[in-house]
Amino acid sequence: MDVKMLQRMRNDPDYPKTIESVVAVCIGMHLQPEVSGELMKRSGFSLRLAQSESHLFYKFFLDSFYTHTVDECNEILTAKGYDLMTGTY
Repeated sequence: MDVKMLQRMRNDPDYPKTIESVVAVCIGMHLQPEVSGELMKRSGFSLRLAQSESHLFYKFFLDSFYTHTVDECNEILTAKGYDLMTGTY
């Protein structure tokens, strides 16, 4: 996790936030599922499980795979043909 990115997300209201970047922050910080859920809510995002298969993966990452790295999550997404959450892999 890039500290400067986190600072910009927190301090700059115009910094573009995406659901992918918020999920990546949660995973990168190894946040417990309850804390991740609260951060998602406060960020104004919700997972649309019925509408997006990638959101099913995000839910899995947040609930069960949060002790892993963003790169490991991105590896799964790439193997399934989805875009990376954020950063490079």
